[in-house]
Amino acid sequence: VSYPVPGVPHALGDSINSDCTGAGCSGWKYDPVFGGIYSGYNWGINSIVSTFTILADFNYNSGNMVQFTYRVDAETCATCDGFRFMIDRTRVYPPVTPNGPSHIGRQLNFIQLSYNLTKGSHILQWVYETDSSVSQNEDAAFVSSIRLIGAAATAE
Repeated sequence: VSYPVPGVPHALGDSINSDCTGAGCSGWKYDPVFGGIYSGYNWGINSIVSTFTILADFNYNSGNMVQFTYRVDAETCATCDGFRFMIDRTRVYPPVTPNGPSHIGRQLNFIQLSYNLTKGSHILQWVYETDSSVSQNEDAAFVSSIRLIGAAATAE
């Protein structure tokens, strides 16, 4: 069983949250032009963390998955502004490596990502963060085509 979750996935009701910390932070919003969500335009706004969270119950012993496409347009350095994806409050993208980036700062073309999930409840978080230095480009992350394969229509 799978179902698409376009934009803000109303099928999950109260198990969706958009949170933003930092002065002037605007939070994640739905954009009908590209049919997805974006982190809010944060150009010129320093030191914010904008998080879009879905809590979902996955029903099967195998075959559970989250899929989505993303792009980000921010500073190009590996420790400046950028996007990351977390499952159960642990960063899975970009992968944690000794010398790797903590987030993706610039990826102009949409890329699809897929992650297998175990049976049970999972917290899925799309995070955009800015540092206290300069603003460049759109200063935003964009996520579309979110699919929760094996998830219940409602989560507790």
